[in-house]
Amino acid sequence: MAVTDFHSCTVLVADPSPYMAKMLGSILSSLEVGRIIVRSDEGQIKTLLKDIHFDCLFMEWFGQGAPNLDLVTFARRDPDCCNPELPIIVCTGYTDYDRIIAARDRGATEIIAKPVCPQQVAQKLKAVLTHKRPFVVAEEYVGPDRRRQQKDWDGEDRRTNTQMSQGDIDALMNTSSTQSDAVQP
Repeated sequence: MAVTDFHSCTVLVADPSPYMAKMLGSILSSLEVGRIIVRSDEGQIKTLLKDIHFDCLFMEWFGQGAPNLDLVTFARRDPDCCNPELPIIVCTGYTDYDRIIAARDRGATEIIAKPVCPQQVAQKLKAVLTHKRPFVVAEEYVGPDRRRQQKDWDGEDRRTNTQMSQGDIDALMNTSSTQSDAVQP
C-alpha cells in the first residue's frame, strides 16, 4: 500500500459522541479511506473486532460512555479477535502522563491528543499502516514494540506541566518503558 493510498483500508471508529464520530469519519473520508464503520456500543465493537479484519481502530478514551482501555486489552488478547495486531489509535483529551503511559502499556499503537486535526489523523494513520513495529506477545504486554528508537537522555527534565502536548506524547511513545520512567513530568 502506498503511503497515501487508503482506498483498500477498513477502519473502525469507536466513539460515543455522534459529533466526534462524524468529524473523525469525515476526516477519514477526506483521506479516501475505503470503508469506515462507526460504532458507539462496546458490545457491537467487540463483535465487529471478532468478525472483521480491520486495518485500524480509532477509539475515544475517557469520554462519557466511551470504551475504556479494556477494549485495547480485548483487541490484543481475546482469542476470538481476528486481528490482535490491529493498529489502535487512541484519541483523548486527557493527556496527563499516567494516562498516556497506561494507554501505551495496554497496547495502544498511537495516541492523538484532542482536539484532533486532519493532519494528525493522516500522519498517525500513515504511520501505523506503513511503519509497522514488531509485535510483542509476552505475559505482561501484548502490542507493538514500544521501543521505536534507542536514545539516551542526558539533559535535565524541565517540564513541570502534567498535561502533555502532542509533541510530548509522540516523544514519549518513541521511548522504551524504562526510559519513559525517567521522563515523567
